[in-house]
Amino acid sequence: MKSLDLNNWLRYYLTGAALIGVTFIRIISQKNCEPILTFPTLELTEKIFALISVPLIIGSLIYIINRAIFFPIIYRILLVIVLLFIKRSALSRDMIIPYVPSSFEINKDKKRWRKGDIHLSEWGAQIHFLYSFSVGLLFLIWTNKIMLMQESTYISYAFWIIFASAIIHHLRYLIFTEKE
Repeated sequence: MKSLDLNNWLRYYLTGAALIGVTFIRIISQKNCEPILTFPTLELTEKIFALISVPLIIGSLIYIINRAIFFPIIYRILLVIVLLFIKRSALSRDMIIPYVPSSFEINKDKKRWRKGDIHLSEWGAQIHFLYSFSVGLLFLIWTNKIMLMQESTYISYAFWIIFASAIIHHLRYLIFTEKE
């Protein structure tokens, strides 16, 4: 990663920062949390470093997990749905195998990379931010269930709203790029 532009900030930093924020809100509502919020043993420079690096690390991990595990399956399902309605001839048997890019996907990606449209890359960054934040909320829900033995109703609602937003945003992106 050469530099953090807007797209990278959306993908990595904001995902981690948002998840940490939701976690702190959850902790504040549950327990006495003054030691957690004051960081009594850290110097100012360490606090600033922690505020910058921890969300970036957490967001990067969430993004990587999302891109490696969840996104390829979601992308394939949505792509097949869009192709059924727009370009049936592009459907092929090599789309059946998950995690292996089909020839259509490879050609589509190469065409998109050659074009290098900044607006499409920002749109894609927003989609990845929504998916990554959804995955982060999913991990938070699982953590609450396993470690705290508590249901996370509001976090569950937030997950479904953000995940549905990501799906809708992604469908619109796929339809837009296929009709170009």
